[in-house]
Amino acid sequence: MTGPTDNGYCHCGDSPTSRQREFGEFAGSADERSAINVNVLRTGNGYEWHVDSNPLTGLLFVTDQPAEGGGELVFRADPVTSPGEDWELAVRPRAGELLLFDARRAAHAVMPVRGAADRVSVPMNFYYANAANGRPDCLDRYLYGE
Repeated sequence: MTGPTDNGYCHCGDSPTSRQREFGEFAGSADERSAINVNVLRTGNGYEWHVDSNPLTGLLFVTDQPAEGGGELVFRADPVTSPGEDWELAVRPRAGELLLFDARRAAHAVMPVRGAADRVSVPMNFYYANAANGRPDCLDRYLYGE
């Protein structure tokens, strides 16, 4: 992937754009536990509303969730980074679908899984390769322990 085009969408094989020149290239998290992992949510489990520290998150859905099965990934405007915006978008997991989004600017949560099927996804955390402000060292210690 060479970077986003001027309309904000990424296209493989495009020549570098003004946004790519502005932002540079992405690199995975230096801690392999947070660079990519497999996330399994069972019945009754979800994630609270939050924003992340990384400018690019990739989320690959491994399982389908039926409409009545819960587990939707819901986005909304973050009141800190986007005050005054009022929108919400729900995405029902479909196996093989890959989402790319700026996890710092869109608050997101996973609704509790209601069905019997587990919700499996593969989150990937990317940071600017040429930036000194990558993933905070304390974050992986908090999430995964020493």
